[in-house]
Amino acid sequence: MQEEPFTHGCSIVLSGNGEAGWVSRLTVKSLYALSKVANKTMSLTLPDGRQFSVIFDRANGSGVETRQLMPFAYPDDLYLVTLRLITV
Repeated sequence: MQEEPFTHGCSIVLSGNGEAGWVSRLTVKSLYALSKVANKTMSLTLPDGRQFSVIFDRANGSGVETRQLMPFAYPDDLYLVTLRLITV
């Protein structure tokens, strides 16, 4: 087992692509509401088991960015999301 020193202030960007990471409109609304809470500390667990305490990174704009997957066919259905986080 190899350990690395934990550094606060590391940027983590989670982003869906054209084939994965689709979320519902309800999830998008929940993420935007959560992102409006100043300095809200959250737990992030990655698929490989690593865990981080994070807040939304607003240094370069919004911590949440969304794009409708198929806006004309299904305007209220699926979205691609990018989350910008920073470790605390």
